[in-house]
Amino acid sequence: MGPVEVGSCDNLDIREGNILPYSEAIHFDYQPHIYAKDPVPSLQEFEAIWKLWDLVSLKMLPTKELLSKPIYLRNCCIFYLGHIPAFLDIHLTRSTKSPPTEPAHFQAMFERGIDPDVDNPEKCHAHSEIPDTWPSLDEILKYQQDVRARTAKVLSDDLVLCNPAVSKALWLTYEHEAMHLETYLYMLLQSDQVLPPPGPCPDFQSLAQKSRANAVADSWVTIPSRSVTIGQNDESKFWTWDNEKPARKHEVASFNVRTLPITNGDFVNYLIDTGTTKFPMSWTVSPDQQSPPDLSLLDGYASPSFADFVKGKAIRTVYGPVPLLYALDWPAMGSYDELAACARHMGGRIPSLEESKSIRSSAEEIQPGSLKAGLHPESGLFVDLTDANIGFKHFHPTPVTSGEDSEAGVTPMGGAWEWTSTVLEKWEGFKPMPEYPGYTADFFDEKHNVVIGGSWATLPRIAGRRSFIRSVPELENLLLLSSSNRTPLLTFWTAGWCPSCRAVLPIVQSAIEDDKMGEEQGGVSFAEVEYDAPDAAELGMRYMVTSIPTLLAFSRGEAQIETKVTRVELLKDRAFLREWIEKEARRGGEGGAGGPSLFKGWFGKGA
Repeated sequence: MGPVEVGSCDNLDIREGNILPYSEAIHFDYQPHIYAKDPVPSLQEFEAIWKLWDLVSLKMLPTKELLSKPIYLRNCCIFYLGHIPAFLDIHLTRSTKSPPTEPAHFQAMFERGIDPDVDNPEKCHAHSEIPDTWPSLDEILKYQQDVRARTAKVLSDDLVLCNPAVSKALWLTYEHEAMHLETYLYMLLQSDQVLPPPGPCPDFQSLAQKSRANAVADSWVTIPSRSVTIGQNDESKFWTWDNEKPARKHEVASFNVRTLPITNGDFVNYLIDTGTTKFPMSWTVSPDQQSPPDLSLLDGYASPSFADFVKGKAIRTVYGPVPLLYALDWPAMGSYDELAACARHMGGRIPSLEESKSIRSSAEEIQPGSLKAGLHPESGLFVDLTDANIGFKHFHPTPVTSGEDSEAGVTPMGGAWEWTSTVLEKWEGFKPMPEYPGYTADFFDEKHNVVIGGSWATLPRIAGRRSFIRSVPELENLLLLSSSNRTPLLTFWTAGWCPSCRAVLPIVQSAIEDDKMGEEQGGVSFAEVEYDAPDAAELGMRYMVTSIPTLLAFSRGEAQIETKVTRVELLKDRAFLREWIEKEARRGGEGGAGGPSLFKGWFGKGA
């Protein structure tokens, strides 16, 4: 494809031959209380990612190119069209203990792709056998449709969703598809046949002019020494991959950091100064670049040979090659070795994972809110991504030279993952996840470095999740308070994977807080207990909570096992609730003085 010019992006549906309407564009939410509302992605979330996957896999590459290998060490593109539904079907089959979707042999054929050692392609982990001939596209799409229908049926069955194995399988396969959506796009970027997404083509020249006009000078800031925590423990209702846990504390010494990430412009200077001729795979040659160039875009670059060097070079995008001149302020995207060499030339190095964590902690201290953290009010695990180039806001990187938040030592990464110098190695406490034991363990080969953040193609559920640690003894404290003032404590035991719990909880809360049930009898207090937090599960055994949802009263610190309520139909019955709550409230006697909201709160929510 030739160089990008304004208005040159014809959004052709290569299967039908029609112009794609802009309404087919996909939009995601970027605030944590929306994008991470529940641990299990909803049917609407699955449908959104399916629509996006269909756009990327079927409309951004000509059908005849599906048998091509844009990355020669990986499978051809059509494999991934079968892999996504097969992986989903495998985990639904295991978790629901039901037969596979037909044709059943697709599970074995598409279960796992190849990811060989770049230095020695003969070395590769276990993978599906590559057939002599792949099934037809129509066969694969029919299989995909049937697996999606199966998934929709599971998502609509509350009883099935109450099975934690099924709920976790749905989370795992959703994030698996999200990650493959991103890596599939990386494959397309290596193809000369990639087609643009729906919508107008970005005016990259105008974007570059605006970026250059707002660019700030780079500088160094000092990050003080501190203790940081990497990873998290299994205390959240949200699932995480095995490489996200357990929590580990590290002491990080003070160090200096550049305020801006390495840009394409920085990388050009490095190539010129060192005489290096090899440039990253994200670059390409584009001899038809428009002439004459906009020389104002070279402001700040002193090398006399700079203009000649960038001429004829471009950055690969789904819109075709974007002239390097227009992308000088974008984050440099390359291998770890390439960017580490550039950093050394600039007088620095790539920070470690622990140092990157320290940088972000420092930013929050110096400029509160500078990371747009906006912690998820229920989990403390997710951040606000409103201002980040994440989740297909753009189908390309964006400039990182505006200096936003740079005084704190951190700036937006412009839609690119961030390398760390930390090599992926097995750490103390690491346990492969039983559902996917090779997810991380297959890459403990000392050839993979840890990356953090996300790219323009990373979905918010993944890019917005961050590690945290939380204290545990909330429920015991509530029981002590309840005993001290003789106010009965009503506990509602729930779990993130239980849809019945989500349906019943508002009814119980409203009965206590809005209708003031039990207030005339002396009052009650209320707390929700997350049964799927490990510590809560231990408490569940102690108080004989064997199913969810469960409504259990405590009086003077003693669990009233004989009156606990587990039947959903009773928990939805307001007349029954009134009688039950009033009976429990009377246990407080004359000393009850709490009122319905004294202990209102969460256990297991990271409050």
